[in-house]
Amino acid sequence: VQNMLDAAQLEVGRRYAAAPDLCEMLQSQVMEGLEQCNLQEVDPMQVLHDQMRIEWRILDAYNKHRLGKATHRYYNGFSEPEGGDNYKKEDNIPEEPQWFPLRCEVQKYGFRVVAPPIYQVSSTDKELSARPESTVNRFTKTKALPGNAANSGNDTSSPKKKKTGRAAANYDKLADAPSAHLDFPDGNITLAEMTAFLPQSIKSWDVIDRALFNGAFSATLAGMINHFRNMPAGNIENNSVYRMMKAPMDKRALTDPVYEGWSVSVHQKIQKPIGFNPASVSVAGFRTPSNNYKRDATNISQESAQNILFRDLMKGVKVMPSGYDALDLTRCVQYCVDHPEEDWLYPQDFVDLVSQLPQDAHLSRYPRGPAPVQLDHQDASIVGRYTSTKKLNGAMYAASRQRDSNGRLLKKQKADSDEEE
Repeated sequence: VQNMLDAAQLEVGRRYAAAPDLCEMLQSQVMEGLEQCNLQEVDPMQVLHDQMRIEWRILDAYNKHRLGKATHRYYNGFSEPEGGDNYKKEDNIPEEPQWFPLRCEVQKYGFRVVAPPIYQVSSTDKELSARPESTVNRFTKTKALPGNAANSGNDTSSPKKKKTGRAAANYDKLADAPSAHLDFPDGNITLAEMTAFLPQSIKSWDVIDRALFNGAFSATLAGMINHFRNMPAGNIENNSVYRMMKAPMDKRALTDPVYEGWSVSVHQKIQKPIGFNPASVSVAGFRTPSNNYKRDATNISQESAQNILFRDLMKGVKVMPSGYDALDLTRCVQYCVDHPEEDWLYPQDFVDLVSQLPQDAHLSRYPRGPAPVQLDHQDASIVGRYTSTKKLNGAMYAASRQRDSNGRLLKKQKADSDEEE
């Protein structure tokens, strides 16, 4: 089952790279399934069953309303979402096996999957209105209510199974963080600023290289995220951070065999790329998950997330970076929070805004422009400040344990240490 989920996760990244929101949602669900498989009390076949049902629901929702970002006549009377996408019939997911990555993998193992078709635009309004009052959901053998019936107060569908276990508790704990597909600006951002304002950025190959080659572990990054951000659903665990990095690194292994069997400890032993500068905190030219394969800026995908207001980067932040954790991004965010009448956009206006701010936010007479990078701003120094002896020992212990062919830690009878992975 884990092999099926791993293969499906890679196929999602390949097939849906041009639709980052859909890709990220599908991959997040598959990662949750992988985490559930590591729990001793769960039935792997039930996990597989649930994951196929979720895949169907996500693709069905994408065809109906682009995951809530576009209105369509399927939902007559719904107001247009602010800044919503245009609904184009030709962008819909076809009812063909290869467009269902997990279902396709399951069928390769000889299983027969029977499921209702996902929503497709009808040729006429009359045809649309002729939809049956209820349809049989062949995943669960129960009635599924159509359209808005779930809001009528008469929901007779079977109750949803309550998610349990560590994976369910960890799912989507960074839902309030900016998209992983926001482009990187031409400037300096410390590792502490990334985990505070842009924690999803650790899905970028270049951020992973920078952090891990400078000594960070999953436990380091998880600890920093939990330190800087409000975590209303509970602290993010080391394994969740590990999975955030593993999915893009498994994609990387498809084109570079050096990264096959990837793990944090394996990465730290890989020869550093030519030109890698451990003292640099620049993110200029860094790739987002949508553009991980593309180094040439002229070929960068146009599917990257749009700009957001600088002050919105404060959403979900509990502790503002300070001292040597803070650099130019912190000054920009603080300025925009203090001046809400000014609408500066990240990353579009990063360079312009930095050029107008004094290097010390508290002293207007300081020179304006990018602040000088000191030794304690560098990644290795920040990693040292946030990696305790306990976390380091736990990471070393995890690195010494055996793994399966996919780089996962092999199970033990007793609960595994959360350190590193």
